Amino acid sequence: MAKEAPIDWLYDYTLQFLASPGWKIPIMSFIDEKCYAFDGEEENKLEYTTIHKEFQDMIDLLLENMCIELGASHEMFFRVVKAGLKNPTHRKYFEQVLATLNFMSFKKLMVKRNKELELEALQMMHTEGHANMEEVIKATSNKDQAEIEHAIAVSIAAEAERNRIQQEEEEMIRKAIEESESEYKRKLEEEKVRQAEIIREIQRKEAEKVAKMKEEQKRVYEEQKRKEIDQKRKEEEEFKRQEELRAQNKRLEDEMRRKMEEETKRLEAMRLEESKAQAKKIEEEAKKRESERNLPPVHLKKDANVDMSQFHKIDVTSELKVSEDLDEMNKKIAAKYSEKKVEENKGESLEQRTARLKMQRELLLKKKQEERANEMKNYVNNGGTDLSVKKDLGPLPPVISQDELEKRRNVVNKLRAAEH
Repeated sequence: MAKEAPIDWLYDYTLQFLASPGWKIPIMSFIDEKCYAFDGEEENKLEYTTIHKEFQDMIDLLLENMCIELGASHEMFFRVVKAGLKNPTHRKYFEQVLATLNFMSFKKLMVKRNKELELEALQMMHTEGHANMEEVIKATSNKDQAEIEHAIAVSIAAEAERNRIQQEEEEMIRKAIEESESEYKRKLEEEKVRQAEIIREIQRKEAEKVAKMKEEQKRVYEEQKRKEIDQKRKEEEEFKRQEELRAQNKRLEDEMRRKMEEETKRLEAMRLEESKAQAKKIEEEAKKRESERNLPPVHLKKDANVDMSQFHKIDVTSELKVSEDLDEMNKKIAAKYSEKKVEENKGESLEQRTARLKMQRELLLKKKQEERANEMKNYVNNGGTDLSVKKDLGPLPPVISQDELEKRRNVVNKLRAAEH
């Protein structure tokens, strides 16, 4: 076997790239943008296949640009991926490349992300008063169920990959019989033992993961239920407090009204007394003047013209009461408007509710896109490279042939034949 060139530098760069924002941001942006079409139905729509093809093309573009950036050959990158799949610590990063080829695993991933975004949108609507706690709890349950189904799909995909490897081994058996049947059987038995150990380990880990997810789902549900009960209790206490406050305000209003009526009566009585005293004074002055002039006594006539304008003063208390009544009326109108708005929200149709939820999701996605754009900008400013844009190949290093470039375009298809 020919001696292969060292690839440690390429391995380190590829590992860093698969864990960097340059790899994660384009993938998460694509998933967030397209996952709305995956509603969790069992039927595999034609649209799903189209989106999966677009996702594979994007992965091809990222890997193609990375190879161009480094001037690495197809064989070098192929060796890096095989080495990464054999490394227990780094395996999860390199399995991302192979996971894009499995349609069912991709579908469950999109459904899971769709449920996560729906839950985030409902939580925001609940904070704003446009969704109730039952909807949030239901969305949480749907998200947890989608996570379990995604984990199962990944397990099935791994099993399919193991079956594919087994088929390849069977083909190798046929070819190896001609060379050394006994030697091959020995190696096959060792491989079967190793594969059986791997399968048992995978099954054990999957069982533990599913058990933990179910336990977490139960804990979240109980926590949400407890919060709902607390919220209901607080609402009832607040309602009682408001009722007591309204009763107290009514008592104060009645007391104020009674005092104002008594004050009005007292002022009216005072004005009447003052009027009588003034009339008596005028009559006495008239008699006095007549007496001084030695004129015959003149009796004060009932229809004498007396200037009573000074007794008709402005009733300030009445005007103050009118102003308070207007303020109270404005408050009642505002309260009725607020109650009407809440009732309108409660009476939304299914189409209106769906449209509101979709609008909330669009606002949430716009916010996430801005955050990822800023993260990618910081990544590039710190020396990273945005590989999500098609690169101009330009003049290639002399060590890379045209055949080499053709192999790069088929890199993902070749990875399906990688040995774990």
